[in-house]
Amino acid sequence: MSRGRYEALDSDEERLPTGMERVGYDADTQTYTYRDNDGSYWEGEEGNRYGNLHRAGQRPPPATPISPQARHSDWRYLAPWFVLVVVVLLVLWRFVTWTPAPLSCGEGLENYRVAKGDTCWKIADDRGWSVDGLKEANEGLNCDKLIPGDQLCVALAT
Repeated sequence: MSRGRYEALDSDEERLPTGMERVGYDADTQTYTYRDNDGSYWEGEEGNRYGNLHRAGQRPPPATPISPQARHSDWRYLAPWFVLVVVVLLVLWRFVTWTPAPLSCGEGLENYRVAKGDTCWKIADDRGWSVDGLKEANEGLNCDKLIPGDQLCVALAT
């Protein structure tokens, strides 16, 4: 059976200072008790098996306040995620607000954007054209798949 990478460091011999031995655990206060070579007793921080030790019966030293520099350094871990979110939102915004460039139509023709309810027959009839004339001016036009926002070249309005 293979051992885990840090399994060897999971014993008191590896984790405690030389001469220190774990001798008890108080479930009520969730603190471990240790004894050193001199016979002095030490306690760990609440809920920690290893870590900072203080003499038994004495208050633990106050926690060291976090410096403003250390507090602000956490942002450098989050900054790439914020940048990624901003980029995704910008791309999404560009996709939603994107409008195609106007279609370049030949002489005597103008650009027309299909509106809701438009059909090839209606567009051609409004311009005095036939549907075949509309299809000739717009190569590959499929009247069955006409949707609002499509661009067509139509005869100039008179």
